[in-house]
Amino acid sequence: MTVRFLLALCGLAAVTPGSMQARAQEAAGLSPWAMTSFEVIQTVPSVSGAETTKLVVTANGDARIDVNVNIGKEHSRGRILLIAGRWMATQGLTLQSGSELDLMDIAAMNSQLVMTLLRLALPEGPPQPGAPARIDLKEQRGPLRVATSSASGEYGAPWSASGTASVAAAGGPVAYQLDFKFKTREDQQEVHLKGQVSRPDPPLTIADSESLSGWAVYCVGPDQKVSRDGTRGGYGAQPAAAAATVGELRQRK
Repeated sequence: MTVRFLLALCGLAAVTPGSMQARAQEAAGLSPWAMTSFEVIQTVPSVSGAETTKLVVTANGDARIDVNVNIGKEHSRGRILLIAGRWMATQGLTLQSGSELDLMDIAAMNSQLVMTLLRLALPEGPPQPGAPARIDLKEQRGPLRVATSSASGEYGAPWSASGTASVAAAGGPVAYQLDFKFKTREDQQEVHLKGQVSRPDPPLTIADSESLSGWAVYCVGPDQKVSRDGTRGGYGAQPAAAAATVGELRQRK
């Protein structure tokens, strides 16, 4: 599984409007916005609590996601590993049947939303170290869409984003704060987004020897769902046998 495939799975590789050249550069890892670490803290003014995720992609295309959702009566905190393109291991999380990918989708789509806004606001790349760059985006007609292999969302127009992005040192993480407003079918909504995105050097590695004792394991991939309307294709996660280490998962067929 390549980094590009993992980013595509999470919807992070090809969602931003732009030229074919920019897309090709990003796919090749040449774009200044070709990040591999995405931290997002999302809050809603009318709701107490926050949704915090950090998704980091490794050099070989595996990924680690840290999740801390504390909104109203919903409390989830734990870690997700995506291994070898088809295995998901979770620690400290209780996943509902049929919704096993929900937390991964939250992390991926929040990361995708932030990257889309940053690329649109600063198409030349991260700001120079020093004073924060101002972000002021407004769209009157076209919605902003995000999607993974298993979920999708749409932020209706008119939508806007305002805030800042800053870099403390050349090549370092980009810290951002964004107020994002958009239209739903019922009314206008607002979310606050903050965190940082970066390309760690050296990149994260998930060693074969890493223990998975006490972790739940799932097989991730296309599946079929049967309903009154018939059978349709989908993408999901099925419980699988436990593994002692990450290396054991990588060796599974």
